[in-house]
Amino acid sequence: GILIFELLVGSPPFSSSEPQKIYAKILDGVLKYPRYLSEAAKSIISKLCRPRPGQRLGNTKNGIKDVRHHRWFSSLNWHKLRMGQLDAPTVRLVRKGPCYINFDQFPQDHSKAEEEFSGWDRDF
Repeated sequence: GILIFELLVGSPPFSSSEPQKIYAKILDGVLKYPRYLSEAAKSIISKLCRPRPGQRLGNTKNGIKDVRHHRWFSSLNWHKLRMGQLDAPTVRLVRKGPCYINFDQFPQDHSKAEEEFSGWDRDF
């Protein structure tokens, strides 16, 4: 539920500058949704983010089947997904040129890694 929220909204559903406040918001289970989210999206997010784990979608009698059959996934062909036959929803165009042209440039790091001699891996 948290991941779906973040992917659709671009920020986490429970946030604060203080970890204890985040925890309290999670326990309260109150989510504020942007207007543009569909009812199906709100439904699956709220069902996956229930404060009590035993009440969450996918964590009840029918298990993962409840998640797969939720209306938010109604247009997803699960069989084609498993078979690797679905087209990607977004395909980025690759510009012509060297293979690295589509990536950000960073200065090269010439520093050497410190050698580690604590022996933590002696028994491997």
